[in-house]
Amino acid sequence: MKRRLITALIIAGTVSLFGCEQTEPSKPVAVETPEPVVNVPVVQAPKSTARAGRVTYELHCAGCHAAGLGHAATMKLKLARAEGMAVLVQRTDLTRAYISHIVRDGLLEMPPFRPTDINDEELENLAQYMIEQGKAYQQQEANNE
Repeated sequence: MKRRLITALIIAGTVSLFGCEQTEPSKPVAVETPEPVVNVPVVQAPKSTARAGRVTYELHCAGCHAAGLGHAATMKLKLARAEGMAVLVQRTDLTRAYISHIVRDGLLEMPPFRPTDINDEELENLAQYMIEQGKAYQQQEANNE
């Protein structure tokens, strides 16, 4: 107990010796104000593109809806629907209105996506991408037969 008290007193004395130096008040420093930025061009994202739709799909949808094992929504759709209806980008029955409704409102375990998550332009690109992928897949399947 005495050691702790002595140590505390030594530390307090050291701090008071070195921490309380008298200095002259500092002079104000001149601060330059930045000039306002004028005429900054606004860069807008391109409108509907397949790449933008694919990026949105891979970012928000593929984790659950891609083909193969380990994708919960694909596996659940495979149990609930026919074999060919499990992978969303292979379906031709999906419409823009249906995709938009499900993305915004959710369905069963799928959460709804707010406009801050997927904005309207990204949603339009996503729907276009999914519909185009479904058509391309069906055409490829028809050519393989």
